Amino acid sequence: MHVAKRKVGRSIWRFLWMFIVPPEGHRIAVTPAGFVHMMVCVGLMSAAYASSSNNILFMALSLVLSTLILSGLLSWMNFRGGRWRVLLPAHFRVEEPAPITVELWNTKRVLPTCCLWVKVRSSKQKDWERLYLEERLDPDQQAKLEWLFTPRERGVEEVQISGLESQFPFGFLRKTMGAGVTRTIVVTPRRIDYEFRSPVGHRGHQLGAFTRRPGAGAELMNIRRYQRGDPQRVVHWKATARLRQLMVRQMEEENRDGFIVFVETPASIWQEAAQFEKLCSFAASLAEDLFREGRLVGVAINDQPLLVVKRLHDLQLFLEMLARATPTSSYQSAGEHYGGNLITFKPGAKQQVHAYLSGNLSGSA
Repeated sequence: MHVAKRKVGRSIWRFLWMFIVPPEGHRIAVTPAGFVHMMVCVGLMSAAYASSSNNILFMALSLVLSTLILSGLLSWMNFRGGRWRVLLPAHFRVEEPAPITVELWNTKRVLPTCCLWVKVRSSKQKDWERLYLEERLDPDQQAKLEWLFTPRERGVEEVQISGLESQFPFGFLRKTMGAGVTRTIVVTPRRIDYEFRSPVGHRGHQLGAFTRRPGAGAELMNIRRYQRGDPQRVVHWKATARLRQLMVRQMEEENRDGFIVFVETPASIWQEAAQFEKLCSFAASLAEDLFREGRLVGVAINDQPLLVVKRLHDLQLFLEMLARATPTSSYQSAGEHYGGNLITFKPGAKQQVHAYLSGNLSGSA
């Protein structure tokens, strides 16, 4: 019994001490209204002790002080049980809005949570933006605050989200729960309009790099589920019996109409910043369109090893490499190691960027 009473006493003192010294990650600041409220308290206290016979002043002083204490208690109850997390989209691109979501939970069983907001900004912004919880959050309920973030520059940025803030209930104190979150993001180059003419006919196919795609070839590429319209001759009966569902063979067709995108960034050539940004955007847009057409074999930047592009994740790695690309002072060309259908880039007149296919001018942006 004595041990239980001692624990209860310690918890009560710890609870009261929390109102004086906030826990780690919590901050309390006095608002202008709170500052005026404290000045009124000081004035009433001075007047009450100057005229000790006037009990009305002491009653008014106790009433004003009780509102300050009640404000702290209600604020603690409002924050108690609050949980939040930040959800970022998979990719960021220049001039394309990306939704950044802050999810809020109220884990309390009885009391709602209301009057909350979070502040958000990127490392390249000076001012904070506020996302308000417009409606109250009932017990065991969830809400989402969304910020449409539009990156303005290519490169690496940090997205900063402050902790939960509130001036509930009277606006005397501004309380912050949590130290905030900082996330590093990679902003890939913007899409731009460009012209690119690939060779046609026998010469283009002879110069091309090997690509493999589903077709009517003789080599087995994959085994997949049956789809309506598949011929009976491609049914893989052993896999069908093993998996107990109809499976078919997907054959491989090999051709030579694939391309390799090779980006070189020597500082001696790319001297103007605007032209270098156009280079990154041109290379990113062209690689993305070739990938959608199934004609992108690989990509490379400077003396880095060739990245074979087989899936969307590989393309995204290349876009992130372009996001971090800068003009380099020491560089030796490695384009001769990558074979045919090599797409390279060089600066042109009037801020233009030209694309060369196997040494022949094929496009510009």
